[in-house]
Amino acid sequence: MLLAVHVNAHLALSTRWEHQAHTAAILLLLQRQQGQTAQTMLRAHLRHHHNTARLHPVSTLASKRAFILAGLIDVISPAIFFIRPAMKTFLALILFLILTPFFQSSLYAQEMVCKKTVCFESSQIITSKKIPIHGVDLLEYVKLDLYTAALYAPAEIKTIDGILGEIPKSLVLHYHRTIKKELMIKASRDRIKKNPDNNSVALEGRLLQLDKAYQTVQKGDRYELRYEPGIGTSLILNGKLQATIQGEDFQRAFFGIWLSRLPLNKKLRDHLIRSSAEK
Repeated sequence: MLLAVHVNAHLALSTRWEHQAHTAAILLLLQRQQGQTAQTMLRAHLRHHHNTARLHPVSTLASKRAFILAGLIDVISPAIFFIRPAMKTFLALILFLILTPFFQSSLYAQEMVCKKTVCFESSQIITSKKIPIHGVDLLEYVKLDLYTAALYAPAEIKTIDGILGEIPKSLVLHYHRTIKKELMIKASRDRIKKNPDNNSVALEGRLLQLDKAYQTVQKGDRYELRYEPGIGTSLILNGKLQATIQGEDFQRAFFGIWLSRLPLNKKLRDHLIRSSAEK
């Protein structure tokens, strides 16, 4: 019983879903007498987190290992169905000890950078290059959490001009509440037009593309703005590409909403770039 309580607590407190898959598998052994549906529940749990993966992005290797674990449980669980509860607990403890290093190797292969309860991978692959996280910060408005932002850019770039230059980069926004697409369209256009460095007339056609690509976001959704030199600026919602818009001037204007000398929020910009030298 104490082991069951420990594993349940471990599952509740885990901040990475692969670890949840690990502990859920142990719970399956402990709760096998409750019925055949435990296998289905475990597979559904894994598939749900594998498909959404919003709060804590996962590595391909780790998710594959989770599905392998589900398969192992499917194979061995019929064999232990008829074992006495005390023996099941003993076997669960043995499996827990055996699998812990197996899962830790995948969990921490990719470090996570967290701001309160929201975590981001420590790096991304952009244009075949490993781009590290530059900074993470929370944007608040009238004491309401709007979104947590994470900027990925080459580590040596620490100035506004450098960040807005022709470099691979990504800005990920994790939303904490529903925001309608009409509000995002208006806010984006207002910020771009207010920046004298932007040529709004030249950008108009591409801003219309952006308007059509925007979708209303719910709590837990993630937008990613990704710039790849020679390809363009991609708008990605929960891993799904919405649009790719060409032009170095467009990426400068779009990323400039958050990272220019006239940003949406200076504190947010400085924490993302990790430099307050230019304001």
